[in-house]
Amino acid sequence: MATITVLGPVTVADAGPALSPRDRKILAVLVARRAEEVSSEMLAEALWGEDLPASWAKVVQGCIARLRRRLGADAIITGHSGYRLAVPTEDVDAGRFERLVSRARELAALGHSDQAAYAADEALALWHGRALADLEDWEPGRGEAIRLDELRLLAQELRMTALLASGRHREVLAEAALRVREQPLRENRWALLARAQYQDGRQAEALGTLRRAREVLAEELGLDPGSELVELERAVLQQDPDLTVAEATLTSAACPWPGLAAYDVDDADAFFGRGDELEQCLQRLARHGFLAVVGPSGSGKSSLVRAGLAAHLRAEGHSVSVIVPAVRPLDELAAVVRSRVIPTLVVDQFEELFTSGVAEETRAEFIAGVAEQVGLRPVVVTLRADRLGELAAYPAIARLVEDGLYLLKAMGRESLCA
Repeated sequence: MATITVLGPVTVADAGPALSPRDRKILAVLVARRAEEVSSEMLAEALWGEDLPASWAKVVQGCIARLRRRLGADAIITGHSGYRLAVPTEDVDAGRFERLVSRARELAALGHSDQAAYAADEALALWHGRALADLEDWEPGRGEAIRLDELRLLAQELRMTALLASGRHREVLAEAALRVREQPLRENRWALLARAQYQDGRQAEALGTLRRAREVLAEELGLDPGSELVELERAVLQQDPDLTVAEATLTSAACPWPGLAAYDVDDADAFFGRGDELEQCLQRLARHGFLAVVGPSGSGKSSLVRAGLAAHLRAEGHSVSVIVPAVRPLDELAAVVRSRVIPTLVVDQFEELFTSGVAEETRAEFIAGVAEQVGLRPVVVTLRADRLGELAAYPAIARLVEDGLYLLKAMGRESLCA
């Protein structure tokens, strides 16, 4: 499946020709509303506003037909009330962007500042212009574009915060000054600039920055600074030692060890200590066509399967699709099944079927669908050990798990030090 890009010009990243303006707009609408069905009337409104031509219905149908030829026949589903984009979240740059920002937040919360900065860098690198620019004349599209842009601004600030926490304030100084000029009413940007200046030994400049922030907020909004700026100014005046972070002596462009956060498929270069387990899993998958990696929470199931097994298969030229059955499990599965290639199916965090509010009917249909794929493609699932017994109610998957079970323990000291 080719990647759909909307964080800049709307494109389908394949070898095909550029999309027509109408096809771009229709695809942008489907991406913007990808969690729901979009009626033909709404698609027409995005194209022409309220003044629809007599042929609007045929034009919309033609756009959908061309997009299906480009993306795959079932990439756009016709439902009861309209059309819905049914591709894996990772195949849309906006979906990947949101995942990377969430990962950066997770890493920052765990105190892994270098890794958080790297994840934020990866997220921001996906942007190549204004999001959903083709929809600027359509109000719902503008709303989604504003939401994505706000998330982009937060990712910029998250990255600078992480760099400061890593002692890399020299990398923040110029960027923070630029970001303040771009968005002078965002208090956090003034705070980041002042912190970078203070960490660089420039206390007077930091105080000047905070005074300027106070003036701008008063002039533009008629407001006093918030508690963050007030507390920061007090800390700078008192030379609070908590503001000081040891300057980093070495930085690397490579993503460092992610600590307690799970590795992803892109982290294969940093993944280590599971060579024996990976080899056993590959052998079991080759023998049975099905692999169930089961272990306690935090044992490294997702890391082993994503950065180990999936990355290994991709390196050998195999296609792999990773899904998590939490929000729309049937749609995620259907997108893999309809793929023009035959990827290995990886269902990570299988326990989400039991913990995230998935309806029993949907759960049973999804489990049956996964079981049906065995024999058609390799299938891998990860499951928390305390949920293993619940699969007994679903005989088709229970039999597969019995044959393809791999019990994973947490890494021992020898593996960690290897």
